[in-house]
Amino acid sequence: MRLNLLAAFSETEPLCLHEKGFLGVDKLSTYQGMALNGIDAKLRVAIPAPLRATLDGNGSPKEFVLAFHPDQAPCLVGSDQSWMHQRQAEILESRALAREKSEVFALDRHKVSNFALTETLPYDASGRFILPKAYRRWAGLEDLALFVGSMECFQIWNPIRFLHSDFADAGARFLVEDMLEERGVTL
Repeated sequence: MRLNLLAAFSETEPLCLHEKGFLGVDKLSTYQGMALNGIDAKLRVAIPAPLRATLDGNGSPKEFVLAFHPDQAPCLVGSDQSWMHQRQAEILESRALAREKSEVFALDRHKVSNFALTETLPYDASGRFILPKAYRRWAGLEDLALFVGSMECFQIWNPIRFLHSDFADAGARFLVEDMLEERGVTL
């Protein structure tokens, strides 16, 4: 029997950085759960319903931000626009801290890795979006996409890469292996 791996989203008080320090943001729903979805020949893949509900609830109906992972992990990151505002605030906070310590801060590098490597993409009522080819290649996505809730965003992985990454603990490995087995993928 298939495990229901997508938990209902819940409201929390996420924090984001600002030049003056931590500030609470309006209540936002967090991205939770895991799901394995197919990628079709036209590079369409569907955002799982609970993650889509979180996008919609956080004020990004029918569009989301897709990005390379900011720490260069071999996966993609998806979220609503509030994540982009959070990333901006974190970069500005890091720059301010570096200035206080008289350290060099590579602002342009951070801007490129966090903002140039992103796209805002539409999705339809069933959550389908077209995966850009370059993003697909970066993440090594083939016919399956593993969606992993990650609090303020969700990650999109090649499921085999995820299994061999430092991001997957024993429980996550078990769930992903179960999803792959259900689809007839042998490891």
